[in-house]
Amino acid sequence: KLDLAEEVTITQAATEVIKTESFVYAGEKIKAEDLVYAALLASANDAAKALAITVSGSEKKFVKLMNQKAIFRAEDIVKIARAAFANPDVLRIAKVAEYTVPATNKTDAVTLKTTNLFLKGGEADTGNGKIKIKKYKGMVAGKTGTTNVNRTTMVVLCKIDGFDIYAVILDSTLQQRYRDIKK
Repeated sequence: KLDLAEEVTITQAATEVIKTESFVYAGEKIKAEDLVYAALLASANDAAKALAITVSGSEKKFVKLMNQKAIFRAEDIVKIARAAFANPDVLRIAKVAEYTVPATNKTDAVTLKTTNLFLKGGEADTGNGKIKIKKYKGMVAGKTGTTNVNRTTMVVLCKIDGFDIYAVILDSTLQQRYRDIKK
């Protein structure tokens, strides 16, 4: 539904999200593809909301559209991930560990790093210290998430012995989700 080369003008509504750090600003002109990178790699809620508004006209209309395919179980998450990763553009973006968004009319260039540490390895701050995660052989793509009650989620696609394997973790901790996915 969305041409990734399309230039999106960020609305004030898109910037009104709970976030720890702003990625987009009202009046900013940015490519849709860069918003997808921000949403998938850095979990930028304002970028995701800007995409929702661009696709559906408003957050409310987007929520209505999404509720037609409501997500309740891990099986539903796998179906959505399978459909998303079947899109070559989404898969290409979800496979990237780091991406630099070019400067816009409101910001300098910014480098985004994936929160899926299995793609490249690295460290994450759990709030109770740091954890070190090694790059996971066979990892193709994935998406992490955090709920409003400080619980975490993760869906990944791995290629193991020539098979596509999807794994989903719901209602976990940052530290535990990596252990659980490896199982």
